[in-house]
Amino acid sequence: MNGKKQKSNKTSKLKSIVLILSLFLNAICLNAQKAKDNIRVEYELILNTDVPLTKRGVLIINDSITKSVFFEISNKKENKIIENDNDIKVIINNKNKRFNYVDYNENKLVSTESVLYDEFNVTESIPILEWKLLDKTKSIGNFECKLATTTFRGRNYSAWYTEKYPLKFGPWKFNGLPGLIVNIFDDTKRYNWIINSIKKDSVPFNDYLIGLKNNLDTITIKEFINKKYGTDLSSRLKSKLPRDASFVINKTSRKGKEIKFEWEEN
Repeated sequence: MNGKKQKSNKTSKLKSIVLILSLFLNAICLNAQKAKDNIRVEYELILNTDVPLTKRGVLIINDSITKSVFFEISNKKENKIIENDNDIKVIINNKNKRFNYVDYNENKLVSTESVLYDEFNVTESIPILEWKLLDKTKSIGNFECKLATTTFRGRNYSAWYTEKYPLKFGPWKFNGLPGLIVNIFDDTKRYNWIINSIKKDSVPFNDYLIGLKNNLDTITIKEFINKKYGTDLSSRLKSKLPRDASFVINKTSRKGKEIKFEWEEN
């Protein structure tokens, strides 16, 4: 009888050990799942344009560091921001949205853009920026930063980046540095992005892609530029003017972030 009791006790202990190990492994798995968070970087975008204003820019990098989405939020009341236990979900009014979606797996950048009253999903390959890394450093908030410069589509930019976060992403279409962009601005200070915060974000990444509306026409970057500055725009404007009216559209009148494209002649 004593032998049977001892055997039963050993079996019970073994079951208890197995249960504890199972609970321990489950806890590890749960923690691993929780660790698969996105990275959320918030910027302040200062626009010294014809109508100066400040916007909030949000960069979401997925947990595998292969995709990102950047969007701008205006200060208008139509935009709703829902906060819950440090997770922030933004519902953006379509009239105010500006999205840039990057997918390194497919070498694809999709941006929501508009021409007059029409909106499009504009596709292009991820731009390759030729950065010049300089031997200059400075502190910006809690970030130790290094300086780099580049020229992109008609504007000269200076970027302060931090290697503390070895991420090749940045606001808008900026990418390719050996660290996260903390501050970037063009030499006229017309556009200036500066980081506010960086933290984890557990909102499903695809939730942020809702703003890229599937019902929009998808066109290439060249097709979009033709609609915005080329013969398509000329035809549309001409149809709205008196028959004898004339006008000229040239590159020097461009004021946006992109004023000259790599396929255009000098």
